Amino acid sequence: MSKADITVKEIQITYPLLDSDFKKESIKDYDLAILGIYAEKCGSGFKVKKIYKTNKRGTKVKYEAIKDKDDFDNYIEKVKELINVHNEKYGTKLKIY
Repeated sequence: MSKADITVKEIQITYPLLDSDFKKESIKDYDLAILGIYAEKCGSGFKVKKIYKTNKRGTKVKYEAIKDKDDFDNYIEKVKELINVHNEKYGTKLKIY
């Protein structure tokens, strides 16, 4: 039997706790959780490709594989920009290292 090389190009995850009720009750906490989603799979080699509209069943997120170092660096810059927007909106001092 021979070994097969398998590469995962995309994954999709639904976050059931990040539903429309949670978003309505605490938009600041919801926005913070969304920032966490952007960082969560980065260490596993994935970046957010699309976040679907939040509904009563949660928030569905599609991730795609990070292609190379430049892709990773560009993604980190995007996450930093999102953090800056969050900091300005809520007066927080979040940082990414």
